[in-house]
Amino acid sequence: SVSIVGGASSVSSGAAVSISGGDSAVSNGGGVSLLGGSGVGGGDMQLHGGAGSKNSGGTLSLSGGDSINSLGGDTLIRGGSSAGGLGGKVEISAGVSQRSTGGKTVISGGRSTDAAGGDLELTSGGSDVSNSGVVSLHSANSKLSSGAVLISSGVSDAADSGSLSMTSG
Repeated sequence: SVSIVGGASSVSSGAAVSISGGDSAVSNGGGVSLLGGSGVGGGDMQLHGGAGSKNSGGTLSLSGGDSINSLGGDTLIRGGSSAGGLGGKVEISAGVSQRSTGGKTVISGGRSTDAAGGDLELTSGGSDVSNSGVVSLHSANSKLSSGAVLISSGVSDAADSGSLSMTSG
């Protein structure tokens, strides 16, 4: 195995570890690839922020690169493909809490100061030979009151608020 570890400290912050592709003044910057090993079963890849014993745990940030004169970079998260079985699942969930409220999951389109904000699309998977996938929105079961499901359009100060449409295919 290969380990890359920042130095530890008992009196201050531990040392950071940075891995980056090379810069270029005339072409694209170099990429960085982190891959689990191939085998009978593929090797796992784990990315997570550090644990905190007294303060908050460390944040894990995944973001596309910024651009001054063109489109910002995309962030793509997808499950693995399969030729003979089920495709891999993508699961996004907030943290569990034993003594307080569970973490919130927020998915939103991008904000713009000078143009329209970005859209948010939730779409089930298509199929060439069978049914398309189901989109389900529901609150979780509870021993007390279950959570509400709220669907609403945005409020506008200067024009009409957005419409709300629900149609079948």
